[in-house]
Amino acid sequence: MDNIELIKLRCPFCSATLTVKKRADIDMDKVAITCPVCKEKSPMRNFKKAVDRAAESTALPEMDTINNLKAKSAIGTLRVLPAGQVFRLHEGRNVLGRKTSVPNVDIPIDTMGGKRLSRQHLVIDVENVPGKGYMHYASLYKKEVNRTLIGSNPLEFGDKIVLNNGDVIALPDVNVIFQIEDNDRTTLQ
Repeated sequence: MDNIELIKLRCPFCSATLTVKKRADIDMDKVAITCPVCKEKSPMRNFKKAVDRAAESTALPEMDTINNLKAKSAIGTLRVLPAGQVFRLHEGRNVLGRKTSVPNVDIPIDTMGGKRLSRQHLVIDVENVPGKGYMHYASLYKKEVNRTLIGSNPLEFGDKIVLNNGDVIALPDVNVIFQIEDNDRTTLQ
């Protein structure tokens, strides 16, 4: 049997921690890895070994600018396009779905009678990551939902996509935009 070692690596794009099987008989520097969170592909040599969170919290991320750090320190909002309802996300799990007479989601979207958006359709997890601020991850609530896109990329069940300021989420019947903004200037639902 091959000599396999489990190592933890940090994605150079979204800083997600990945557990990778490293085989002694393969030159791992020539292997490309696709991050399961942000879907970016890069040679393994570009991934850095993950450090423990206590040590990480004292160091600023290398790739972030001051503006990006400021944006990541705030919890985002979702705005129904064009210029409709605005919902403030909260730390933890946020479930988005079609507005019904019996509320069963955190973010009830009025689809003006459209029924293609599921009653429980999308999940946005908000995590406060030490040294990085708030990170927002989108995933589908269940396997059988109508087509959903983030930007122009289809969201598949099991995907966990990092949301960036300005990302448009194309839901069935309606589009929403994810924003990090000054919530004092926004009327929230």
